Amino acid sequence: MWTSQEILQNQLLLNNMLIRSYCLLCGNVANQIFCTSCLKEIKPLSIYKKRCLKCSKPLSEYEIDYCENCKNKSFYFSQNISLFSYHDYIIKNLVKIFKFDGIKKAGILLARIIENEFFNTIKNIEYDLITFVPSSKDSLKERGFNPVEFILKKLKITTINILKREKHLKKQSELTLTEREKFIKGQFYLNKNSIVSGKKILIIDDIFTSGNTLNEISRILIENKAININTLTFFRD
Repeated sequence: MWTSQEILQNQLLLNNMLIRSYCLLCGNVANQIFCTSCLKEIKPLSIYKKRCLKCSKPLSEYEIDYCENCKNKSFYFSQNISLFSYHDYIIKNLVKIFKFDGIKKAGILLARIIENEFFNTIKNIEYDLITFVPSSKDSLKERGFNPVEFILKKLKITTINILKREKHLKKQSELTLTEREKFIKGQFYLNKNSIVSGKKILIIDDIFTSGNTLNEISRILIENKAININTLTFFRD
């Protein structure tokens, strides 16, 4: 049995562990998952002079205007702009523990990382309303929140939820690109009484991979007489 002194020592040690944490990247003491110095090393995609005109992916020296994924593809949206690379070590780990482990502190840190780039980007986009890719009822029940909506709320962005999503038969992260394209058909529909006719709409999502999700939503909006769709994603896979 613990003595009262040992209990006190253990409690002090636990409190110290909760207060003092260490950066997962460099190992230095930090008051969050990653230290300020490492966070400053994250560079936005806007530093690249050559990016795909459709999806925002940085281009190789052999690519002109469009990346390999987009050059033979047409989208219903006019352009996607992605803010950061999903392959950054910090971003990828934060997204994982935020989306799949439900750790909201990671989402708050992601909002902080993208904040300046986000506002610098949307001020150059014309739109009448902002919406986001919805989660299914099952996903909301399991996770308790929509990750994109959560970050937008932290950024104090006013959005209109004009879309709903059918039940996920399988997580997109478990599907190949070809399977995702088939899976996404018929997944989304307009909320009752949503008015998109004559509107310029900005759709926001977290990660751009193939563009199939955003394209399917854009198709629905265009078919309901929206006049222009732009998309913005926090990260580009």
